[in-house]
Amino acid sequence: MDYEAWKFWITVGQTFATGVLTIWLWAVNRRTVRRAELDHKMAQLDRRVTIVEQDVRHGPSHGDIKELGQRLEELHGDLKEMHGGLTGIRRAVDLMNQHLLDRSGK
Repeated sequence: MDYEAWKFWITVGQTFATGVLTIWLWAVNRRTVRRAELDHKMAQLDRRVTIVEQDVRHGPSHGDIKELGQRLEELHGDLKEMHGGLTGIRRAVDLMNQHLLDRSGK
């Protein structure tokens, strides 16, 4: 028996086994770290979604927005009426000014 050959092959086997074990442990550790990061990000996302849900709950409902639209339509109608009235007043003021200008020239 050649003990030097056996010793060489045992050393090669140990080196190979150590390399495989190192790669396997690195992969397991990497997967664990990724899972921990993912869990942390999911927890952050869950908190953010909870905050958004609370904000949305306090927002206006569809009925509130519809009511606001109706009130804006009423306001628009009122403004149209005021515009019509102001147009008439402006025309009357223009006529008065023109009359005064025509009288002062004589």
